[in-house]
Amino acid sequence: MNKAIFALCAFLVLPVMGLGQNWSGILASSRAINWGANAGLPATFLDGETTPNAWTPPTRTQCGSTVAAGTSFATINSDLAACAAGTYLLLGPGTFSSSSTNINLVNNVTLRGSGADQTFITCSATCAINFKNTSASSIENTWTGGLSQGSTSLTFGGNAGLAAGQLTILYGLGSTTDTGGVYVCSTSGTCSQSGGNGNQSQTVLITGGSGNTWTISPSVYMPNWGTGVPSPTETWETTTVGAGLEDIGFDFTGNTNQVQITLGNCYACWIKGNRIINGYYNQVDTKGSKSYLIANNYFYGATTLVSNPPAGVTMDTDSDGLVINNFTQLSTFYWQGGAAGDVIAYNYQRDAYSNSGSQIYPPVIVEHESGGSFLLEEGNENSSLQMDNCHGTQNLDTFFRNLAPSNDPPYPSPGNVVSIMLGGIARFMNVVGNVLGSAETTTYKSTPSNPQSNAVLSIGIWSAGPTDTLAVTSSLLWGNYDVVTGAVRWCGNSSDTGWSAVCGSTSEVPTTLTGTAVPFENPVPTLGDTGAGQGALPASFFMPTTAYPNGGTGLSWWKVCTNYPECSTTQTQPFPTFGPDVTGGGPVIGNTTDIYAGHAYDIPAALAWKTLPIDTSYQASYSITGSSWSSGKETLTISGGFPGGFTPKGEFQVTGTCAGTFVMNGSSNTTVSYALSSNPGSCSGGSLKYPDVRQFNEKVYENDTSVGPAPPTGLQAVVH
Repeated sequence: MNKAIFALCAFLVLPVMGLGQNWSGILASSRAINWGANAGLPATFLDGETTPNAWTPPTRTQCGSTVAAGTSFATINSDLAACAAGTYLLLGPGTFSSSSTNINLVNNVTLRGSGADQTFITCSATCAINFKNTSASSIENTWTGGLSQGSTSLTFGGNAGLAAGQLTILYGLGSTTDTGGVYVCSTSGTCSQSGGNGNQSQTVLITGGSGNTWTISPSVYMPNWGTGVPSPTETWETTTVGAGLEDIGFDFTGNTNQVQITLGNCYACWIKGNRIINGYYNQVDTKGSKSYLIANNYFYGATTLVSNPPAGVTMDTDSDGLVINNFTQLSTFYWQGGAAGDVIAYNYQRDAYSNSGSQIYPPVIVEHESGGSFLLEEGNENSSLQMDNCHGTQNLDTFFRNLAPSNDPPYPSPGNVVSIMLGGIARFMNVVGNVLGSAETTTYKSTPSNPQSNAVLSIGIWSAGPTDTLAVTSSLLWGNYDVVTGAVRWCGNSSDTGWSAVCGSTSEVPTTLTGTAVPFENPVPTLGDTGAGQGALPASFFMPTTAYPNGGTGLSWWKVCTNYPECSTTQTQPFPTFGPDVTGGGPVIGNTTDIYAGHAYDIPAALAWKTLPIDTSYQASYSITGSSWSSGKETLTISGGFPGGFTPKGEFQVTGTCAGTFVMNGSSNTTVSYALSSNPGSCSGGSLKYPDVRQFNEKVYENDTSVGPAPPTGLQAVVH
C-alpha cells in the first residue's frame, strides 16, 4: 500500500500568507505561482454563484422543460437565450443533429445532456459549438504601465472596450536577443526549428478602473514584460462568462472546422462529463480564456483510420485553466503557445497512431509553440511530457508526480523514446517526484554535450532545432524515480540519500546560476528526502488535500465504478498514485509486471478506460485470412488490409476460434500482433473488430469519502 503520511493541517482553510504554497520547501518562489488559488473555476462567479472547489461547477436549477430529441439547433439556441442566469437547459435522451447550424452558449447558463451515453449531438460539415461570441471584433490598446511582475494595476495607451468583468489578453512578441535568462523567441534557426508566433501572453480579468488605468486579477506573472518582451499590448473582445457544457456525447464525423468546440474568450466556463469523438483538427480550443475547467471527459481522436487525428484539447493564449481527470485515445493535449498558469492534472492518454506507417502521433502532453509560462503538469499517466522547440521557447514550467513511461505500452516505439523532453530552449523547469522510463529507455539523460537516444530525460536538445546549455543547468530535478537509475534521485548535495552511489556526487539542483539567470536559482529542497531527515513531498502542488493510502480523499472523481452501468463494485486508488513515497503499486496498464519498484498505481481515468464497456456501434469488422504464433506472440493477417494504407493501434476483439479481447503490440497495414502465452492454432475464418471506443458517462466517477479519517474539529487557526 501507499505508505506516505502527511499532516492533517491540509484540512484547514487559511490565507496563502498563513500556510504558504504546497510547493514551499521545494521550489523557489521565482519558479512557481499559486496554482491552487488561480487554476480552474473561481470560488465566486461574477453573477454571485459559488463553487466548492476549482473542479466542481455551481449547482444550477433547470430552465423550462426537457428538450426532446430531434429538436433543431436553432430552437436550442432560442431556449438557451431565454434561460435565466444560474440555470441549465436539459437535453433529453436521443440524438440532435445538424450539418451547418452552430450551438451558441450564453452567459451563466449550462447546456446539459442526460448523460454522454444517453444524449447525442452529431455535428457535421461546418457545424460548431461556440462559447465565444463569434461576431465580436478585437480591440487593441498599448500597455504602458504596471509592467512589473506582481502588478495588479495597469495603464494602457487607450481605453477602447475596457470594462470591469471582461477578460483582456496581455500580449507581446519575444526577442531574438538572448540575455541569458528568461527567453521568449520563435525565430527559425535562432531559437526554434521552424519558427512560430513568438508570443508571450497572460489572460486576466479586469476587476475595476476607469480611463486608462485598470485593476486586474490575478497579478502579472512574468518578470520580463517590456524587456524580454518589448512593446506589449492588450487585446480585448466581448467575454462570455459562466457558460457550461455537460454530459453529452458529441460526434463530429465529417466536420471540416479547424475547431469543433470553441471555448474562446470565456471566463469561468467549463466542459465536463462529455464524450467527444471524430474531430477534424482541434476538438476543443481555449484561446483567450481564463479560469476555465475541462474535467471528466472522454476524447477519442478518430474512429476511422485517417491521416491526421485531432488534438483533444488545444490551449492557446489562455490562463489559469484546469484540465483534470480526462482520458483520451488517439489524441493529445497540447499548448499552441503563450498560455500562462494552466494546470493539466490526472489525465490518462493511450494509443499511438501512425499514418501509412510513416508518422507517429503518440499520446503526449506537449507545449508546441513559444511563450508558455508557469504551467503545471501533475499526476498524469501518458507516454511522454514534452516541451519542444519546433516553434519557439518556453520558461518556468513544472512537472510533479507524473507517470511517463516514454513509450505507449505495450507498443514498441518505432524510434527514439523519451519520458520528459525539455527540448531546445526550455529554461528554469522543475521536474519533481515523477516516475519515468520503460524497458525501451536505456540511458538517463540526453544533453547538448552528451546526446543520447532512448533517454529518460532529454534537456536542451530536440530534433534539428537549436540547443541550449542553460536549459540543462537551470532545470531542477528532484525526487524522481527512473528505471535506468533504478532508484529515487535526491541529488542536491552531499547530505542527500544516494549522493555518491545514485547521483555520482553531481547536483541536479540549480543552486548557482549566473547573470540574468540568478533570480531563478533554487536552494536544495528541504522536503522530499525523508532518508535525509526531511519532510515528505506534498500530495499535490495545487489541491488542498493530504495523502490517503486507502481512499477518503474527498475528491468527487477519485472512486471509480468498475462495472458500469450497474456500479455495484468500485475501486479507489491510493492518493497520490505516483512518486518516490508511493509503495506497493503496479503493474500499471500496458505492463504485465511492475517495472517501477512499486512507485506507481493507475489513476482513476485509467481505471475508467479499463472497465467501461465497448461501444460496438463504432467497430468495423475485418476478416482474418491467416495467423501464426511464435515465442509468445500471435500475428493475424487481415483480408485486404486496413483502409487508406494506415496502421492501427489499440485494443481490439477477435471472434471465432481465437475469440478474446487483446491489445496490439505490433501492427502493419495488413497484420496485427499481440501477446499470447500459448499457440491457439489457426484463427482463419474469424473476424477482427476495431476500434474499441468506450461507452462513457461521468457517473463512472464517484465521490471518494468512505474510508479516510475525518477532519479534525474544534481547531482554530491563527495567521501570523
